[in-house]
Amino acid sequence: MTASDSLPAADHRDGPVCATDLAPDLMHIILFGPGTGEGIVIVLPDGSVGVVDGVCGDQLTTLLDELKVSKAGGKQLLFACLTHPHSDHYAGFAALVRDRRPTHLWWAGDEELRFFEAFCAVMKHREGESPRHAGAAPPKWMGIDAVRVAIEDSFKNERPGTRHRVLSDRKRLLVHAGVVFESILPTTSEKLQALRELIARGSRESASRDGEKVNDLSGALLLSWAGKQILLGGDCNAGSEEQHHGWAGHGETIGQVQILKAPHHGSETAWHEASYKEWKPAVVLLTPFQRAGVHQPPKPEEIDQLRPYCPRMFMSTPKDWQLSKLAAEGFEDARVPLTASSGVIRVSVDASGTIKQIALHGAAHEI
Repeated sequence: MTASDSLPAADHRDGPVCATDLAPDLMHIILFGPGTGEGIVIVLPDGSVGVVDGVCGDQLTTLLDELKVSKAGGKQLLFACLTHPHSDHYAGFAALVRDRRPTHLWWAGDEELRFFEAFCAVMKHREGESPRHAGAAPPKWMGIDAVRVAIEDSFKNERPGTRHRVLSDRKRLLVHAGVVFESILPTTSEKLQALRELIARGSRESASRDGEKVNDLSGALLLSWAGKQILLGGDCNAGSEEQHHGWAGHGETIGQVQILKAPHHGSETAWHEASYKEWKPAVVLLTPFQRAGVHQPPKPEEIDQLRPYCPRMFMSTPKDWQLSKLAAEGFEDARVPLTASSGVIRVSVDASGTIKQIALHGAAHEI
């Protein structure tokens, strides 16, 4: 019998995730998306709360409020982690840091925030200093700069015990309530190359596509508890063993993981067969790219590629998402708040490492 054979059947829920759904003494992994983008809330066995890529849609924000995670009279957010500065991951992160005051703050890039500054320069060159017309959404560089300012302010107002850490390959970040948090990727060579290329691009007449370099910088988190592992793959790419990049080049054995948040929405660029063979995940969680378009990941052929190594896969969207008008046309505004039509996936694990519940809220479904 494989690990997936012993998993519970998925529990379908019409409503959003509520604090009352979260049984005590368990660890809960709660994945939001798409809508504004991807956000993950982690509730630890002692009730502490952390957020990865806190794209603060309505449901995620409401859950943090219900859990009384706030700066005024509530418990402090244990950690906030930004895997990389793409808008479907950083939107709302500045507000999260400013309003929830995390004890631990982790991000991609470097301590001097040179990467954020260089990325802002590239985006400002491409988008201009201000919105193109009245009523237009603010340029993306403003959101990136807001994250940079929030992190810098957190440095200046650091409280005793607060830790600021930059994500890099196989770095232990935190041990809390018996759960070990490590960053997996990016490698040092990836960080240096991405930074050099962005700095060079900032002065060019025409800035080329930035997405690949930012994803090269993406970090991932590995959680270990009760002898089991959970890998939250960020937007890490497959990379290259020769260049010491990505899953192919990080050079460390991760071993089997129980729960995998698929890297980069299950895309071809993140596909590394040797890693999936090593991970052998019992449960795989997927969010589509933020606009959920028919030509964006995960495409049907990408899901088929995952299936031999991922026997139980769950998607945070309706079953017909690739055929829907929303998917075909894409969101008109990437900041559309999460609604009841968006899906949330919740996986709960007990102190023995057993998955006790898989709950699919709203439109989330098993593939």
